[in-house]
Amino acid sequence: MEKRYKLLRLIATLWKILAWLVLIVGLLGSVGALLMALVGGMGQTMGQMTGFNVAGPLIGLLMMLSGAVVSIFYFAILYTFGEVLMVLIQIEENTRRGGLRPPAPLQPATPTYNPTVMETPPPPYTQ
Repeated sequence: MEKRYKLLRLIATLWKILAWLVLIVGLLGSVGALLMALVGGMGQTMGQMTGFNVAGPLIGLLMMLSGAVVSIFYFAILYTFGEVLMVLIQIEENTRRGGLRPPAPLQPATPTYNPTVMETPPPPYTQ
């Protein structure tokens, strides 16, 4: 059976690749934010903007954790979208495959014999 919706399959695959890229870049950026906070470069930059020094291990750790959570969240959304497209394609393929199958031949109904059922009516009730 031929594969249909080739472009839709490509788009679903691209969504999955984009999801992995977002996850990798986001996690690397989170680690980079932690390193910058620990080294002190980010504290000087943020200190110029806010007026006080916000560098330190705690702020760096919070930035890394929040960046990682956001990256994982976006990864889940993008990857799920690619999977939903693939599931819809598979549903269509299964539906089409089921419609192409010839119907099963009908079997004639065979009467069944039930010995507990009386074939003649009972005699009338007398007092």
